[in-house]
Amino acid sequence: MSEIIVSNKLTSEISRTYQAQIARVDERLTQNLQSAERSKRDEVALSDEVYLLQKAKAAAIATPEVRRERVVELKELIAEGKYEIPLNDLIARLLGQSS
Repeated sequence: MSEIIVSNKLTSEISRTYQAQIARVDERLTQNLQSAERSKRDEVALSDEVYLLQKAKAAAIATPEVRRERVVELKELIAEGKYEIPLNDLIARLLGQSS
Protein backbone atom coordinates (compact mmCIF):
# COMPACT_ATOMS: atom_id res chain seq x y z
CA MET A 1 0.00 0.00 0.00
CA SER A 2 1.28 3.49 -0.88
CA GLU A 3 1.20 6.27 1.55
CA ILE A 4 0.41 9.89 0.74
CA ILE A 5 2.39 12.28 2.81
CA VAL A 6 0.89 15.76 3.07
CA SER A 7 3.22 18.33 4.41
CA ASN A 8 2.37 21.68 5.97
CA LYS A 9 4.03 23.36 2.98
CA LEU A 10 1.71 21.55 0.55
CA THR A 11 -1.43 22.34 2.53
CA SER A 12 -0.39 25.99 2.77
CA GLU A 13 0.15 26.12 -1.00
CA ILE A 14 -3.23 24.48 -1.67
CA SER A 15 -4.91 26.90 0.70
CA ARG A 16 -3.27 29.95 -0.98
CA THR A 17 -4.28 28.70 -4.45
CA TYR A 18 -7.86 28.11 -3.30
CA GLN A 19 -8.04 31.56 -1.67
CA ALA A 20 -6.67 33.18 -4.85
CA GLN A 21 -9.32 31.41 -6.95
CA ILE A 22 -12.06 32.55 -4.59
CA ALA A 23 -10.75 36.11 -4.80
CA ARG A 24 -10.81 36.00 -8.64
CA VAL A 25 -14.36 34.63 -8.67
CA ASP A 26 -15.48 37.33 -6.21
CA GLU A 27 -13.84 40.01 -8.36
CA ARG A 28 -15.59 38.74 -11.52
CA LEU A 29 -18.94 38.64 -9.72
CA THR A 30 -18.46 42.19 -8.49
CA GLN A 31 -17.56 43.38 -12.00
CA ASN A 32 -20.60 41.62 -13.48
CA LEU A 33 -22.90 43.17 -10.90
CA GLN A 34 -21.47 46.63 -11.50
CA SER A 35 -21.84 46.18 -15.25
CA ALA A 36 -25.44 45.06 -14.83
CA GLU A 37 -26.22 48.10 -12.68
CA ARG A 38 -24.62 50.44 -15.25
CA SER A 39 -26.69 48.92 -18.04
CA LYS A 40 -29.86 49.40 -16.00
CA ARG A 41 -29.11 53.10 -15.73
CA ASP A 42 -28.66 53.38 -19.51
CA GLU A 43 -32.32 52.63 -20.30
CA VAL A 44 -34.19 54.88 -22.71
CA ALA A 45 -37.96 55.19 -22.86
CA LEU A 46 -39.39 56.50 -26.11
CA SER A 47 -42.71 58.27 -26.27
CA ASP A 48 -45.58 57.35 -28.57
CA GLU A 49 -44.67 60.38 -30.69
CA VAL A 50 -41.31 58.82 -31.54
CA TYR A 51 -43.02 55.65 -32.73
CA LEU A 52 -45.39 57.73 -34.87
CA LEU A 53 -42.45 59.62 -36.33
CA GLN A 54 -40.70 56.35 -37.14
CA LYS A 55 -43.83 55.10 -38.90
CA ALA A 56 -44.14 58.36 -40.84
CA LYS A 57 -40.50 58.18 -41.87
CA ALA A 58 -40.91 54.59 -43.06
CA ALA A 59 -44.00 55.58 -45.05
CA ALA A 60 -42.15 58.52 -46.61
CA ILE A 61 -39.26 56.29 -47.59
CA ALA A 62 -41.66 53.76 -49.13
CA THR A 63 -43.45 56.45 -51.15
CA PRO A 64 -42.38 56.57 -54.80
CA GLU A 65 -40.53 59.63 -56.00
CA VAL A 66 -42.44 62.53 -57.53
CA ARG A 67 -42.61 62.43 -61.30
CA ARG A 68 -41.24 65.88 -61.99
CA GLU A 69 -42.30 65.88 -65.64
CA ARG A 70 -45.92 65.21 -64.64
CA VAL A 71 -45.81 67.95 -62.01
CA VAL A 72 -44.50 70.46 -64.57
CA GLU A 73 -47.19 69.38 -67.05
CA LEU A 74 -49.97 69.76 -64.45
CA LYS A 75 -48.69 73.18 -63.36
CA GLU A 76 -48.75 74.38 -66.96
CA LEU A 77 -52.29 73.08 -67.49
CA ILE A 78 -53.46 74.77 -64.27
CA ALA A 79 -51.74 78.05 -65.19
CA GLU A 80 -53.39 77.98 -68.63
CA GLY A 81 -56.77 77.13 -67.11
CA LYS A 82 -56.96 73.89 -69.08
CA TYR A 83 -56.80 71.41 -66.19
CA GLU A 84 -60.07 69.71 -65.42
CA ILE A 85 -60.47 67.88 -62.14
CA PRO A 86 -61.72 64.34 -62.75
CA LEU A 87 -64.47 64.53 -60.11
CA ASN A 88 -65.46 60.86 -60.26
CA ASP A 89 -61.85 59.78 -59.66
CA LEU A 90 -61.47 62.32 -56.85
CA ILE A 91 -64.64 61.18 -55.09
CA ALA A 92 -63.68 57.51 -55.43
CA ARG A 93 -60.25 58.19 -53.93
CA LEU A 94 -61.71 60.22 -51.09
CA LEU A 95 -64.06 57.34 -50.29
CA GLY A 96 -61.20 54.87 -50.47
CA GLN A 97 -62.45 53.16 -53.60
CA SER A 98 -60.32 52.41 -56.61
CA SER A 99 -61.38 53.89 -59.91
